[in-house]
Amino acid sequence: MSFNLKAFIKTNYLSILIIIFGLFGFVAAFTLTVEKFDVLRNPNTELACNINSVFNCSTVMKSVYAEAWGIPLSLLGVAGYPATILVGLIYIDRKKTNLILSYLVTLGPLGAFSLSMYFMFVTAYFIGAFCPWCVLSAVSSSVVFFSVLTLQIQEDNLKLPPKLTQFLQDKIKARWNVWFVIAFFIGALLFEWMPFYIASLK
Repeated sequence: MSFNLKAFIKTNYLSILIIIFGLFGFVAAFTLTVEKFDVLRNPNTELACNINSVFNCSTVMKSVYAEAWGIPLSLLGVAGYPATILVGLIYIDRKKTNLILSYLVTLGPLGAFSLSMYFMFVTAYFIGAFCPWCVLSAVSSSVVFFSVLTLQIQEDNLKLPPKLTQFLQDKIKARWNVWFVIAFFIGALLFEWMPFYIASLK
């Protein structure tokens, strides 16, 4: 039996997105960790991602928000994104999972997504600069979370109330989830850029 690539992608596109953006997130988190240690060794080191005053990794890394209890937050990504990639691989083989595993698999990306959104808020409104690698990690964690959640709803793995499940599944079939994600990223972009726009008016 010949392998049908188009059918494979259509059937597993959510799992593929989880794997691809899990890889993007891991690259971002790993690079951030390496550069964080470079900055710790030499605070004056010039990083390649220091593009200008707005997109400046050094500014973000030297802030108190870049670590917790002396541990770089990027290490969470280094540890977490491989698990994300594994989840994507598992869901290629099997879409149905038991209730406990389904919630664990969903809560992990939810935690990463929430932390990324908080950190992006902090960088825009408190630090006043963006780290390009942090932005890539935030985008990756967002896509992973939305993809995992969509997959779980499609397969009814979370065992939500039947009427709610049917309503959400109908909206997914109508591609409302795609428009929701697009609207989310547009809204997030505008929200993050707002303090810089306000500052430019002064």
